[in-house]
Amino acid sequence: MRATDRTFTAAELAAWFAVDDPADEPTPTPAAATPAAVTRPAYGRSRARSILRAEPGDDRSAALMSAVNFAALGGMSADEFEAIARLNPTGCVSKYLNGTDRLRQEVERAYAKARSGYGYR
Repeated sequence: MRATDRTFTAAELAAWFAVDDPADEPTPTPAAATPAAVTRPAYGRSRARSILRAEPGDDRSAALMSAVNFAALGGMSADEFEAIARLNPTGCVSKYLNGTDRLRQEVERAYAKARSGYGYR
């Protein structure tokens, strides 16, 4: 296709792109699956484990929520998640293990958010 300096009117463009024969209309393609509909459980569990093992960053709360979202999408229960989190006490869960042990409380709170649709779906 080449470009010209000619300006087309709306009527000319409508005539050019008009479809006269219904058989010429393109058939609709099926809608692509949404990311929420396609889950990869193994990926979700693996990603949750890697987040828990990583060095804690500036926002440990966000890291924990991200790990919970991946774990929930991967089908991991809150009990399984807590057990893995306790195996990695220097990661993002360190915030909840120092001083008072409130990890279980935070895991339950984060799982409640993940189940309600908050976070990555």
